[in-house]
Amino acid sequence: MAEVLGRVTEWVSDDFPGWVKVEVTDADGRLLTFIDKVPLLVYEPLDPSTALPKVVWLACDARPESVNRVHVTLRHGLETVDGVKEFQVHRDHVR
Repeated sequence: MAEVLGRVTEWVSDDFPGWVKVEVTDADGRLLTFIDKVPLLVYEPLDPSTALPKVVWLACDARPESVNRVHVTLRHGLETVDGVKEFQVHRDHVR
């Protein structure tokens, strides 16, 4: 399993178990936005008082596309608010 770099930018809802907005920048500089439950997006505890933005690593499957790009598919069936499920990021945004 790999992980892709993201940023929690907003606490969206207190509805159980808490919902957050996470942003990932793809290899072309586009901002991808995910809104989902905290346990699906973040490994560590977060609550409305957490200082934001906060760097997080999202679970994904990754495969090299080129020297500088990696093809990413997020785990847990996650997709962007626009329905994007797979995208490319710079190699240094994956660990």
